[in-house]
Amino acid sequence: MSLVGQITSGLEGGMGDNLAVEQEAAARDHIKEINQELLLSATSRIATTGASGAGIITNPYSMMRPGDTFGQSSTDTAQTFYGTDSDGTGNIFSGANLAAGVAYVKSRAGFTSLDDIVEADGRTIAGTAVSNGADVYNQATRAAGGWNAAATVLDNDGVGSNLNLPLLDQAIREVRINGADPDVILMG
Repeated sequence: MSLVGQITSGLEGGMGDNLAVEQEAAARDHIKEINQELLLSATSRIATTGASGAGIITNPYSMMRPGDTFGQSSTDTAQTFYGTDSDGTGNIFSGANLAAGVAYVKSRAGFTSLDDIVEADGRTIAGTAVSNGADVYNQATRAAGGWNAAATVLDNDGVGSNLNLPLLDQAIREVRINGADPDVILMG
């Protein structure tokens, strides 16, 4: 770089300022993507659509990124998610057609989400019993009281309910069954 170029890049509004702004924007976008991956859901509904009754994962990008593998409540076979078609009405993945029920993550191509970490086996999700559940750690089971016990999620199968003392007592009881002794309870 010439001496004139070095001097002008250091001036207000020079090339150095432009590069700094672009670098800051790139870092912000990177942090945003990491946060989105950390907040991905571990499960999603599979709805049937159209006359053929073909299954489609409802809002797949809230659960997966391309390269992630998933299973279904009807079969535990790993299938790779590649994205959605051009009009956003279908999912592109490897493996068998989807059946109505619940899809759950088996492995991530990127970061493990917080929902993957706390997901328990054998939950009932939207009226569908999921016998397998999220399996990002390739563990046979995540039973209560074990070294790898999952968190307790009292989601009431998707039905909204007010927080009351019996519900809070149940949450504390479930956490203690899993081997913890909570001092602080966070709610959001």
